[in-house]
Amino acid sequence: MKDLSIYENNHFYKGYFFNIFYLKELVTFPLHWHHYVEVIYSMQNGPVYEVNGQKIHMKKGDILFIWPGELHSVIFLPQPNHVLMLQFESQLLTDRLDFQKMAYLFYKTRIIRAASDQQKALGLQKILLNIYHISEQERYFPEMKVCIQIYELMLQLGSAYENIEKRSEKRFASHKTQVEQQMLHACNYIAAHCTEKISLEQAAFIAGFSKFHFSKLFKEYTGQSFPEFQARERLRIAEVLLMDPSISVTEASMEAGFDSISTFNRIFKQFKKVTPTQFRTMYLLTDTEKQGKNNY
Repeated sequence: MKDLSIYENNHFYKGYFFNIFYLKELVTFPLHWHHYVEVIYSMQNGPVYEVNGQKIHMKKGDILFIWPGELHSVIFLPQPNHVLMLQFESQLLTDRLDFQKMAYLFYKTRIIRAASDQQKALGLQKILLNIYHISEQERYFPEMKVCIQIYELMLQLGSAYENIEKRSEKRFASHKTQVEQQMLHACNYIAAHCTEKISLEQAAFIAGFSKFHFSKLFKEYTGQSFPEFQARERLRIAEVLLMDPSISVTEASMEAGFDSISTFNRIFKQFKKVTPTQFRTMYLLTDTEKQGKNNY
């Protein structure tokens, strides 16, 4: 179970917002979690990760995404191994309003398989290698250049969702894609208005389905129930608010759309396995240490 004792409090290179490593002798690593994003590009067959209880066997060229707060471990790595690992602060994404509206789609993405999605895998591999070369060789504005590359990485990762909308707009889509477009429209609306009181009936009306049909489709499309989706979107907003020490926990809960502080505390602990106060303490501790320490 995820808890404070296995929270990884990492430091970033030179005080930047990212780390990138080319690892040849990476060993197994026990269950842990952290608040930054981790992207792993395997340059050979064999690595085995576990993320949220799911074992993932990686092949050469595969790219694995581990999102903030996910419990994961490295189960097996061939020796020697060749892995490129990128870590970057989640605020780089969560501070962007357009990402917030589409975050649920990104967080559904776990692994890009080189064998089945070669074009996307090659594009992402190229960006990750660019980031590595920038961090190793650039003397002028390396952090800004890496920031641009990370945004390009996310844009390429999200291009499939943009294509769904474009196909639907041009009316070249099948019935399945039309349904996806309706669900995408509803999810975007819910994510953008999650701090408001949106009922299942209202969401179904926005999507253009009956309440019962929408509830079933929503679960199939997002992998979550409507209340769970709504709660997770509110929690993402609450996490950002909790990072600001001038905002109280109660204020954060209200601004994120929760009816009461007790409900907020219960749901936060249910999904994050720590209380809002513990989350804030961990973040502020990390932020303070980053200002005073350096890994190198």
